[in-house]
Amino acid sequence: MDQAVPGASRSGIAGVLGDRLKVRISAPPEAGKANDAICELIAQALGIKTRHVRIHSAIRARKKWCALRE
Repeated sequence: MDQAVPGASRSGIAGVLGDRLKVRISAPPEAGKANDAICELIAQALGIKTRHVRIHSAIRARKKWCALRE
C-alpha cells in the first residue's frame, strides 16, 4: 500500500509512513495521470516493467493498494 501526494515538486519515494510507502508524484491528480506516474515510479524502483504494476484499489483516494503481476 502507498500514500500518494500528487502535485509535488518532484516525483520519488519519500520514505515509510507507518505500514505504507509515501510516494510523491509531480503529475496532477486528474485523468489518471498521478496513478500512472505511481505505477511508473514503483516499477522503476523494483526494476520491473510498468505494465506489471497497477493500482488495485482506491483509485481516487490518497491511500492506494498496488498489485504486482508477472
